[in-house]
Amino acid sequence: WITNWLCSPMSEQTPEKWPLEKQAFINALITNQSRIIIVSNEVGSGIIPMGELSRDFVDQAGWMNQELAEIAEQVTLVVAGCPLELKTPNSG
Repeated sequence: WITNWLCSPMSEQTPEKWPLEKQAFINALITNQSRIIIVSNEVGSGIIPMGELSRDFVDQAGWMNQELAEIAEQVTLVVAGCPLELKTPNSG
């Protein structure tokens, strides 16, 4: 879901507007009292793409994932169907 959301603003909006959209999303998550499950692709473990747009996407997705992990109560990386707990409610 995060990948699709990232691709739309990056291709349709000005670079100046994207940080505002991202911060509005983060703020909405922080103030929301519901349990929210967010699914995102891991993009930083592979090779660096040659194309400028692809590199920008990898950077933006990585920064977004870092910000989401920072405010999340729990973070789980799933590799080959195996969950790896990166952050649990008790780990802070």
